[in-house]
Amino acid sequence: MKNTLTNLIAGLLLLVVCLNTLQAESTIDKSLFVRYMNYGEMDKVQVLYNIKNQKLNIVQITDLLKNSNSLTTIERKVYADILKEASEKKSAEILKGASKISSAEKAKVIEDFYLKRYEVSVDWGGGFSWHDVFSYTYDNNYNMLNELYQTYDNETLINYGIATFYYDNTNNQIGGLREYWYQDSQSWINGDKWSDTLDNNHYITAKATYIWENESWKENHRIKYTYDLAYNLIEFSSVYYNENSVWENVTRNTYSYDEKNNLLTEVQFSWNGSEWGEFVRREFTYDENNNTTSSTFSIFGNLVYRNIFTYDEQNNKITETIDSWINSQWVTDGKYTNTFDSMNNLVGYLFQQSNGTVLVNSLEYFANFNQLNQIIDWQLLSYKPSNLGSPASWVPSRKGEHYYDANNNKTFYKDSSSSDEGLTWRLFMYEAFDWTSAATSVEDNNIQPNEYNLSQNYPNPFNPTTTIEYSISDNFTKQSQELNVTLKVYDILGNEVVTLVNENQKPGTYKINFNASNLASGMYIYKIQAGNFNQVRKMMLLK
Repeated sequence: MKNTLTNLIAGLLLLVVCLNTLQAESTIDKSLFVRYMNYGEMDKVQVLYNIKNQKLNIVQITDLLKNSNSLTTIERKVYADILKEASEKKSAEILKGASKISSAEKAKVIEDFYLKRYEVSVDWGGGFSWHDVFSYTYDNNYNMLNELYQTYDNETLINYGIATFYYDNTNNQIGGLREYWYQDSQSWINGDKWSDTLDNNHYITAKATYIWENESWKENHRIKYTYDLAYNLIEFSSVYYNENSVWENVTRNTYSYDEKNNLLTEVQFSWNGSEWGEFVRREFTYDENNNTTSSTFSIFGNLVYRNIFTYDEQNNKITETIDSWINSQWVTDGKYTNTFDSMNNLVGYLFQQSNGTVLVNSLEYFANFNQLNQIIDWQLLSYKPSNLGSPASWVPSRKGEHYYDANNNKTFYKDSSSSDEGLTWRLFMYEAFDWTSAATSVEDNNIQPNEYNLSQNYPNPFNPTTTIEYSISDNFTKQSQELNVTLKVYDILGNEVVTLVNENQKPGTYKINFNASNLASGMYIYKIQAGNFNQVRKMMLLK
C-alpha cells in the first residue's frame, strides 16, 4: 500500500469533501518537506522521515507534544509545525466546504477550457517517490462527474480510486461516492459516500458520511454548519459512530468576525470523552484595507507562532516576520521581504533566518512573468557564507519552469534541484495538464436554465482577475424576449465601483471577467438585477 505522503496527495487532489476524524488524517504535508529542504534543515527532514517510518498519526503526535519532556528541541519544533499545517489544512477544508462554489470552479475551468487530465511525478530521492495520474469527466454544466486516480507501480499504471459526484438541478453538489480498486479481483469496491443538506440559499448546513462495511452502508460521521446573517461560518461540529455503537463528539470549531466580515478568531476544540477542550486557536488583525496584519497560533492555550505582515500602497505584502514564543517572549525566527513589479506580480523575495542572535541571509527568489501575468520561470538561491577566505555568495539550489499552450492554459511544470551550486540539475518533480474545450459554449448552449442564479465568483479570493457567472431563466419570459440586466460591483460601504453589465439579454448562462487591478484589497459586493430578480454576493480581493 502507498506511503503516507502518497495518500495525502490522493486526499488533496481527489477533492475529498468527506471530512475524516483526526485519527484518520494524513500526518505529514509535503510542504513541510519542501520548506525544510529549501532551508537546509536536514535535521528536521530526518524527524519527518522518522514520523513517516513510525506511522505516527495526529493523535499520537499531539499526545507526545503534551508530554514534551521526552522530546528534543528539534522534535518539539517539527511536531508543532505538523499540528499547525494539519490545523490550517483542516480549517481551509471546512471554510471551503461551507462556501458556495460555482460549477466552473469545481471543474477547474479556465475561460472556455476545463482540466481533463493531471499528472504529477515526484522523486525526493532515497526511494521516496510517486507518480500519479488524475482524469476527469464533466457534464454540460461544468459539473465534475468523476475523478479517476491512478498511480504507477514501477512502469505500470494501475487504478487506485475513483470519486463520483452528484448534483441537484441547480448544479449544487449534494453528495458523492468513493470507490477503490481491488487489485486481486480486478474490480472496484465501495469505500465511502456522503450526502449534503443545503438551505434555500444553497449553503451546506449538514453532511452525513457512510462507510462500506460487511456488504452494507453504515453511517459513521455527521457534520453540522452554522452561519451568521452574513453567511459567515460561525460554528462547525462533528460526531462519529464509535465502536460501541454510540454517537460521540469529535471536533468543534468556532469563528468570529469583525464588522467587515474579516475572520478574527478560529478556535478548534477536541472532545476528551466528557467535555470540550481548546486544541488550537488562531487570531487575526487587519488594517483599514482588510489586509491581514498579524496572525497568532496557539496549541492547548500556549502561544506557539506569530506572523506579522506589512503592505505597500497597492496592498502587496512586502514583509512577513515569523516569530516563535520562547521563554514568555516573541523571538523572531525569520523574515520575508518581497518585491513586486508594476502589475503586482511577486518577482522576488529575500528570506532571512535567525542564527540565534540576528537575522542572516538564507534564501533569495526571483521570478519572471509574461505579458498575461503568468509566471514563466523562477529560481531559488541559497546563501553561502564566507569560509576559509572564500567570500560569501548566492548559489542556485532550485528552479521551476512553466509552459502554456496557445490558449494560455498551463500544460507543463518542471521543478529541479541542484546540489552543486547550479552546475548540474536534477528534475525531482513535474506536472502535466491536459485541457479540453468546453463541450458546449455559453453562446451555443440551447439548454436554458430553469431558474435565475448568480454564482459565486471564481477564483475567490482572487488577484487581480476573477470570473462571475449568472443565469437568466426562461420561466417567466418567452425565449425570444430580452430582459434588461445589470451587474454592478460595490465596495463594503455600498459605493458603486464599476458596472460590468448593463444591456438587454436573452435567457441563458453568461460569464463576465472582472479585472480589479486598480482596486485595493478587501471585501467587495456584486449585485445582479434582471427584471424582478436580484441577488447579491461577496468576493474577496487579496493582493
